[in-house]
Amino acid sequence: GVEIRIESSAAEKKEHVNGHEVGEVVARGPNVFRGYRNLPDKTEEAFTENGWFRTGDLGYFDDNGELHLLGRLSTLIKTESGEKIQTEDVEAAYAEQSAIREIGVLGEKGKLVALIVPDRASSDDGKDAVRKAVEKTSKRLPSHQRISDYAITPDALPRTRLGKIQRHRLAERYKEVKEGGGKAATAEPMSVEEMSGEDRALLEDPSAQSVWELLTKR
Repeated sequence: GVEIRIESSAAEKKEHVNGHEVGEVVARGPNVFRGYRNLPDKTEEAFTENGWFRTGDLGYFDDNGELHLLGRLSTLIKTESGEKIQTEDVEAAYAEQSAIREIGVLGEKGKLVALIVPDRASSDDGKDAVRKAVEKTSKRLPSHQRISDYAITPDALPRTRLGKIQRHRLAERYKEVKEGGGKAATAEPMSVEEMSGEDRALLEDPSAQSVWELLTKR
């Protein structure tokens, strides 16, 4: 079977939830993939020194031995106050407002900021509706989860083929829009090197690889 354990970084202060240590979920076993084809550096990054696969998920085991997942390491932001925030939780809170079609949260100088795509039905480019939506949501969130600034764009957020926000491109898009130089997003196929670890792992499946090759030829 597959073994699963929680691994905490020795360099980081240990986090706890209900008295249980939180860390990255790592796994090993015959059903766990053994590496990325032709990507030795990525394979080395994906595994611990003793062969455990780094899932990229944060979690903990409760007293009954059940695993609880808290989010992704890649979406974790540490604020200037020392709080660790899951961007997906903040995005979900603001996205409940109908005026906000899409939102991507990122960290800037220890603060939370966001790139927002307004609902197409909103008037005035959605600016007034978005402002009210942000204010309404911020009032009910704890201070460390509130966005301190945001930029509005009519273009869809950069995403992977699996629909996940491309976090490494979000900061660049946010800066472009804030500086008034935002460009229309394009839907060009990305290279394998640009994909997240999860997406590259998916392409190890022959069926998924065939679909990907078909899409890139369009």
